[in-house]
Amino acid sequence: MKSEIVNSPQSEQGSNFEGWKYDRRNYPDGFTLPQLFENNAQAHPDSTAVVFKGTRLTYQELNSRANQLSRYLSEMGVGPEKTVMVSMERSYEVYIALVAIHKAGGAYVPIEPYNPAGRLKFYADDSQPEVVLTQAALADRFSDCGKPIFSIDSDWKLVQDKSKENLPLSVNEDNLSDVIYTSGSTGLPKGVLSTHRNRMNALFAWQDIYKLTEKDVLFQTTSLGFDVFTGDYTRSL
Repeated sequence: MKSEIVNSPQSEQGSNFEGWKYDRRNYPDGFTLPQLFENNAQAHPDSTAVVFKGTRLTYQELNSRANQLSRYLSEMGVGPEKTVMVSMERSYEVYIALVAIHKAGGAYVPIEPYNPAGRLKFYADDSQPEVVLTQAALADRFSDCGKPIFSIDSDWKLVQDKSKENLPLSVNEDNLSDVIYTSGSTGLPKGVLSTHRNRMNALFAWQDIYKLTEKDVLFQTTSLGFDVFTGDYTRSL
């Protein structure tokens, strides 16, 4: 077990932050997001993982589809410290994409699809993704990015015959989990890098603070490119 700080006080005496609560919690060490997801899928295969409009996926179904896509991503060169740009409309496929990227060992870069073409190319040039995951209706927007494009709806035929079994996980807690870009309102957007250790620490803190259990349902309200989405995504694992 590793002791992690939840609320950090300001160390300087006389600071306005003096007196802040200073808590330590013992959270499990050595976990990654795909490992946690697979544990849940094994323990609760028939429980609902994602609901979107009329579609409901169980943990087993989500895990199986993510495994198929993950094998394709691995063939495309995705692995530890490699990135995948994800740009989609809200859908259940978003979760398949994110889980698959993590299972392949890669990190996802969420981008809003309706950015100007020049901004989309900037994101691709800066993050250097191995592939862009999107949807057929949006695919043309990434034609100038110079990266392979996989439309998770229309291109699913490329992965539907791949194995649904779990892959050996090649990622560790210090590998990159995601890259979230700032708005760029004061200049060019900057990518903020987070590791699996960062995300797991936040996840266990949320579960502790909000007393989340397997019976709770989380309502996804934020857009894919907003950093709070990452919190909602990890809490759903």
